[in-house]
Amino acid sequence: MAKDSERYILSSVDSSLSVLNLFFDHETLNTTEIANLLGTNRSSIFRVIATLENRGYLTKDEHSYYRLGLKMFTLGQLAQSRMELNRLMHPYLERLAEETGETSHLIILEGRQAIFTDKVPGSYALKMDTPLGTAYPAHITGGGKAILAFKDTGFLEDYYSNGDFKKYTDKSVSSASALKKLIAHVRKNGYAIDDEEAEIGLTCIAVPILDERKEPIAAISISGPTSRIMDAKDTIISSLKKVTEEIFVLLQD
Repeated sequence: MAKDSERYILSSVDSSLSVLNLFFDHETLNTTEIANLLGTNRSSIFRVIATLENRGYLTKDEHSYYRLGLKMFTLGQLAQSRMELNRLMHPYLERLAEETGETSHLIILEGRQAIFTDKVPGSYALKMDTPLGTAYPAHITGGGKAILAFKDTGFLEDYYSNGDFKKYTDKSVSSASALKKLIAHVRKNGYAIDDEEAEIGLTCIAVPILDERKEPIAAISISGPTSRIMDAKDTIISSLKKVTEEIFVLLQD
């Protein structure tokens, strides 16, 4: 089994990760030390090190010694903050799933992508079960639209100009002008809907999680078969808004 999985490994990526792993035990290393620790020669590892330095994962001092770069710190902080956000939000996802019987999700925005970072499956036999880490263009998802609606004007204008408006279904938002109208509706009403835009037969209702400056940090959604979700639309919106109001208070403490 292990050998079968090895055929998918990219040697260049594997080499990069091997270099980074050395810094678990060493604060600084030069090229010769890195090559020796990995049992390879300087020339074969130099391009790997140079690439990591160029991308900010390693930084070099005046004596040609490398240490972990700012990008690694940023990734670590990002991972920690996401885990903390998931930890704080998970009980609310559990409550929503229990109240509605449908699957609840936590969604964040990364660039122009809506990322599903946590979920609690619903109790129905037929339910939505999005794998964690799934990413869609933000405007395709309810959670993504809920976050977009409360982003600043500069971010939105960039999104309208450079967003990928590929249609996932016949109901997908396919233009900047159509998205602008939806965003205005979401901002006014405080919730967003993925009306079978990512997958026919599945609908999602979402509301944003706002910080004390009323800026979006994430969104919580309820997803399931379209008929069930739309039949319970008002109840779901009410439950979502109640939860996010509680979260808003929690974030002030």
